[in-house]
Amino acid sequence: DRVLVLDVVKALAKAATGTRLIPGPFNLQRALDAMKSGTEESRLAAAEKLVASGLIAKQSVGLQVSCQFVLDPLAEFCSAYAYADEYGHDLNRWYDMRRTLEITGDSASGFRSALIAVVRAYSAKGLCTDRALPLIMSEPIPESSRVGEMPPAIQRQESAAAGQAYGTS
Repeated sequence: DRVLVLDVVKALAKAATGTRLIPGPFNLQRALDAMKSGTEESRLAAAEKLVASGLIAKQSVGLQVSCQFVLDPLAEFCSAYAYADEYGHDLNRWYDMRRTLEITGDSASGFRSALIAVVRAYSAKGLCTDRALPLIMSEPIPESSRVGEMPPAIQRQESAAAGQAYGTS
C-alpha cells in the first residue's frame, strides 16, 4: 500500500534526523513502533522494501537493528516533508520548528534547506501553510523568545525517547 510506505518513509526519516535534525543511524523497531498506521507486520514489510530498494542501509548488532538512509539529503528531504505534513497550518508548531532551527544552527543547515524547499513546493498544494516560510528562514529569533531552550514539541519527543531507552514509557 503506497500510503503505508509513505508513512513508513516519514517515520524513518524523522527517526533518522532525530531531535537535532541531523541525519544519522536510528533504531528501526523503535521508529516503526512509534507509528500508528498499519500493522506491525505491514510496517516492517514496508521498511524492508526500502532496504531492498537501496534507500536505507540496515545493520544488525546483536539483537539491535540499526538503520541509516544511504544519503543524508534523502533523510533530510523526507524528514522535512514529514514535518511539513505534520505541522500543516499550525503556526504554533512552526514557531517551535523555528526555535529548534535556531538552536541547532548551522549543524542542521541541510535539513533547513530541505524544509524551505518542501514548504515552497508543497504549500501551494495545501500540505502546509506558506506562512511557515519566513519562520524557517535564517533570521534570528527575537530576544524575547526562549532562545537556548528546546521547544515544547521537541522536549516531548526527547522525553519520550529517553523513556523508551530506559523502559519507562
